[in-house]
Amino acid sequence: MVTLFPIESEALTWLHGPHKNLLFAGRSPLDLMQDSGFEGIKSVRTYLDAWSSGSI
Repeated sequence: MVTLFPIESEALTWLHGPHKNLLFAGRSPLDLMQDSGFEGIKSVRTYLDAWSSGSI
């Protein structure tokens, strides 16, 4: 298992910060999940899985 954020504050910064990636379009991952519900949660999970595997 790959740990993307070994420091909790980094994870919170990532979760709450805006991102330029097409998926987020300037929004934070939290905003995407809140705005899109379950589909947003799945999208963020898929993004994190791809990131942890080195696909992005």
